[in-house]
Amino acid sequence: MIVLMGLWRFATCLALVALSGTQALDLFENVSLAGGWTVYPIRGIVLENTTVRIACQRNDSVFPDYTLLSPGHSVYSDVVARFKDTPLLQRDDTIKIDKFAQKYEGLWRCTAKVRLPGGIREPIFGPSVAIELAVAPTITQFVAPNTNLSDPVTITCGSPEAKPVPSYMAVVLEKDGTVLKNESGRANVSHTIASVTKGNAGRYTCVAENKAGRSSRTEYFVVQYVPVTTILNMNVTINQTENITFSCQSNGVPDAAITWLLEGKVVKTSDKVNSTLMITSATKEDSGTYTCQGRNDAGFHSDEVVLQVRAPPEAPEKPYAQNTTNVSITVAWIAGSDNFSPIKGYEVRYRERGSDIWLYARNFSDAAGATTVQLIEGLRPLTDYEFRVRARNAFGEGDYSEIGTLTTHPNAPSVGPTILTFTNAKPQTVDLSWTLANQSLLADNEGNITYYEMAYNVKDKPDMASQNTNGVVSMDTLDNLAKGTDYVVRVYARNSGPYRSPPSNEQSFTTGKTVPGRVSDLQVTNESEYSLTITWKVPQDTGGAAITGYNVEHRTSTGAFKAESQASVNASFPNLQPDTLYTFRVSAINSVGPGLPVTKEGSTLKTVPSQPEFTYRNIGSTTELSITVYLETSNYQVTTFVIAYYRAGHKLDPNTKIPDISNVANWENKAVGINDLEKGGSVEVDHLVPSSVYALALRTHNNRGFSDWSRVVRAETKELQRLIVTVVDDFPTHGGTVTLRCETLFGVAVTSPMWSRQDGEMLQDSEKYTFQDNLLLIHEVAEEDQGKYTCTIEVDGEGEVSGTTTDGLSLPGRLESSSKKDDGPAIGGGIAVAVIAVICILIALFWFCRSRRRERRGKEEDSQVQMSSFKPRDPEAGIPPKRREPEFSTAMISTIAAEPARSVSPPVEDVEPSISPNPMYHSAKPQLIREDMSPAPAEPVAPKAPIETMV
Repeated sequence: MIVLMGLWRFATCLALVALSGTQALDLFENVSLAGGWTVYPIRGIVLENTTVRIACQRNDSVFPDYTLLSPGHSVYSDVVARFKDTPLLQRDDTIKIDKFAQKYEGLWRCTAKVRLPGGIREPIFGPSVAIELAVAPTITQFVAPNTNLSDPVTITCGSPEAKPVPSYMAVVLEKDGTVLKNESGRANVSHTIASVTKGNAGRYTCVAENKAGRSSRTEYFVVQYVPVTTILNMNVTINQTENITFSCQSNGVPDAAITWLLEGKVVKTSDKVNSTLMITSATKEDSGTYTCQGRNDAGFHSDEVVLQVRAPPEAPEKPYAQNTTNVSITVAWIAGSDNFSPIKGYEVRYRERGSDIWLYARNFSDAAGATTVQLIEGLRPLTDYEFRVRARNAFGEGDYSEIGTLTTHPNAPSVGPTILTFTNAKPQTVDLSWTLANQSLLADNEGNITYYEMAYNVKDKPDMASQNTNGVVSMDTLDNLAKGTDYVVRVYARNSGPYRSPPSNEQSFTTGKTVPGRVSDLQVTNESEYSLTITWKVPQDTGGAAITGYNVEHRTSTGAFKAESQASVNASFPNLQPDTLYTFRVSAINSVGPGLPVTKEGSTLKTVPSQPEFTYRNIGSTTELSITVYLETSNYQVTTFVIAYYRAGHKLDPNTKIPDISNVANWENKAVGINDLEKGGSVEVDHLVPSSVYALALRTHNNRGFSDWSRVVRAETKELQRLIVTVVDDFPTHGGTVTLRCETLFGVAVTSPMWSRQDGEMLQDSEKYTFQDNLLLIHEVAEEDQGKYTCTIEVDGEGEVSGTTTDGLSLPGRLESSSKKDDGPAIGGGIAVAVIAVICILIALFWFCRSRRRERRGKEEDSQVQMSSFKPRDPEAGIPPKRREPEFSTAMISTIAAEPARSVSPPVEDVEPSISPNPMYHSAKPQLIREDMSPAPAEPVAPKAPIETMV
């Protein structure tokens, strides 16, 4: 009971925070809590090292212990005082923290402990107060990395330690005060530059501010770029001993270091952006390409200049022998550099090897001038000579070339071989032997014999050939000779010079013979259906004997070879089978025997196709303007079909007769390749005249020619009653393009019709109207284009046939502007249109039911009455604009009337009435008549009208 009374009487506990100086606290309104507590929550933001007082207040008569618990439910001994067990009425007790630090941050709570019987104290926790340490921002993260031109870069700055989070955070470009990025309530901010330019360089400042203070930091953002290096001098030429100075500058960020190079070798370095290179008392070694290279962290760039120092010429290359004899040497050399001054002459000097005396072969003043060739004569045979050359220009004489040692040839050997003999004469080789020349009889200037030369020629012919031995030998084999040929041979002794010794005795021999080689260029020519001709050329290798004839053989792919002899280089083979592959073999014959054969294949040609079978069964569906023909495509020899057709006249004209094939040259033709036929092997003969009788004939073609024309077959086109004009576009729109189509009742497109409007205006091809085959295109459609359109064609024998759009061209109505004041007529018009539409629907339903009754009544009458002819339905009955099936299901194909006997080849076929295999009216695919002349199976379809048989 005492405990309950104490709890009830515990009135309030209030925590206050008092800050030293001018720091203020944010106070909130009273909040009533369950259990009788009344508190004043406070959120304090405290600067570091400031004085803070925390007070608890209560109003009751109970004597509890009263304690403040710091963050973490522990008591700091250095700042917290324990209240005594004495009544505290309307009294403030304060805990003072002189220097507030981060460790005091958090929730502070008041706690009362009530004494219970037995000395037990029960804690009662009161409200708490949150105290937060305020930390002023310090810019610790500021990254403005150096970068190169065009690279992307992100500049970031931040103060992650600031408390609370900065209320102002910005990156400022300080050179013109522009704020690039401003964020609030964030610890960092960044600014991205997608492609860096030179203008992005400068001083960047990061600023952060909160309640505790303000901080800023500045960094310099450097945009690096490759230096531009320029040599201020142009290419220059100076004389030796003169001075020259080159100047170079290199502009880049960061500053570039400059390096001077001569022909790629470093001659000077400098860490300044401007550098000079001075050359004093120039020599020829200073000539070349000078490079000034500026380099920094972004890269390098170079510029070049060429310096030419005029000086005496360089030494020529070592002299060499262009021609040598036993008493002369023609010396040549390659000129050295003229050092930018033309060479005026050369000095050539020589001496015998071992001599100290140089003789002049040419002086600078000689007429030879700057030529690089010199003949030196009067030399001794088989002697070594040394040569050297130097050049001169306007700046003086150059250095001598390297010494070249050259040797004259020896004299010819004065003693040659003797007693030449031969053995073992083969078709292309012969073995020779001889007595060696006596070396001891040769003079010193004749040198030593080093090899022997076997010189030979065909008997009685002057052309000489030779073959050298490998060293000094007394026998060798002479090869690469012609077969069956008479030769003359002799042998010479040779030294290192170009001269021969006296020859040996002369010997004659004859090489052996062999069978001839293969004939060449075997060809099959003059192909025809029943014969082939082959030709060939005489073999290059005749075996050393004359060709006396040829063995010629041939066979089919399955037969045996048949041989015959032939004297000439061609052979003909008549009486062969057409379109057959033959193999031919030819071999040449001489006195030794036949050579190896050569094989070649060839084929006879195909024959022209036979006369095609063409009957009324090949005729498919017909329309007003076309006839479909079905063709037999199983003959592999046929590549093209040609259909000839001729309009005999009007089908109702009793004088219409079918012509014979004799005038087919004047008929119209349609050719179609076998690979271009429609599905089912059909081809459509179009652009015909309606209500006409046509004669048709067929012939085929392959690579050999045309077949004979087939017999003539008759077919009729249907009557063209009227044309149908339809609007292709479902929803014509204002300003768009509308397409009208003109076609027959059977959906056949007409060719180039004439177009007119309902007021009789004939339309012309223009920007407004465009004609495409059977189409009319109306461009930029407007209100005045609405109405009916008519297409007309001219039909031979029937005059003009035309058709008009059923409903005419109409455009959807446009909504009136909402700004118009009088909307009554528009609404009334809409109601009127709706009423008229309902009436039209009712009338259409009435006539539909009536026509169905008439149709049933007509079918009953048709089953009892035999009609003699077919009459199309009334043109005014209203034909839908799209293609629809007619009232009948078969084509009207008629036989040709019997005519007086006359010589016609081939005759006109007698045709019986038959139901044509027309895919337009049958579900089964049309098929050609089989060889037994019985029609291919097809699903029977009962005709809706009797078929007329015209005789």
